[in-house]
Amino acid sequence: MDELWSGYFREESDIVFHLARFCSEEFGVGYVHLDSPISTFYFSNYPSLKEKEKRIKRQFIDITDPNTFSKKDAKHGIFVEVKWIYKDIVKAGGKRPLEIRMNGIEKDLERLEENLKNGRCENAFMTIIDDEGRIDNKRVTEWKEKYPDVQILLCQCKM
Repeated sequence: MDELWSGYFREESDIVFHLARFCSEEFGVGYVHLDSPISTFYFSNYPSLKEKEKRIKRQFIDITDPNTFSKKDAKHGIFVEVKWIYKDIVKAGGKRPLEIRMNGIEKDLERLEENLKNGRCENAFMTIIDDEGRIDNKRVTEWKEKYPDVQILLCQCKM
């Protein structure tokens, strides 16, 4: 099991949990909220149900600050999405899991960019833990050009 899962994380939510703990220690208790829903309930400029059905049914942000949930249309300080490319992802399930993960990164970048442009947050971060070393500098540069306002944090942990 250690060889397959890299020994540190068992699920992507483990990374979110530890990153949230770090943010709480750094910024104070009460700063971090996990798996926050983003919808018309919180933002009047969020796509209508018909528009949402075309793109996504529901959206959740992995990490954000909960203090801004008290009022509708409040601009959040931070939205963070996390993706994990686990060790031996290709050995564990062929190329399909890697393709799904890479597509998920792209979709999260699109959503983060859209949330920034619509004033729902001040800062947006895409955090990628790459235990396989599958993401090269060329790919990160392409993403940064395509989504210039989103900060991309890449941690490659080849074991």
